[in-house]
Amino acid sequence: MSDYQVNDVLQGLISSAIHLFNQSTVDSAIALFHHFWSSFIISSIIRLALSFLVGINLSVFSENN
Repeated sequence: MSDYQVNDVLQGLISSAIHLFNQSTVDSAIALFHHFWSSFIISSIIRLALSFLVGINLSVFSENN
């Protein structure tokens, strides 16, 4: 193998490694986004449900007095 062929092989390896790194970075960023987004939705639903229950409790409490 000449120096030129070795250089081509090295460039191919480097570019594929960079591609894999970029792909895994993008994938992990998307996974993080999905995790935070789903936890945000779940916490919003819980907050809505709690405020709804508290609202019912307050209205029942005010009717009793």
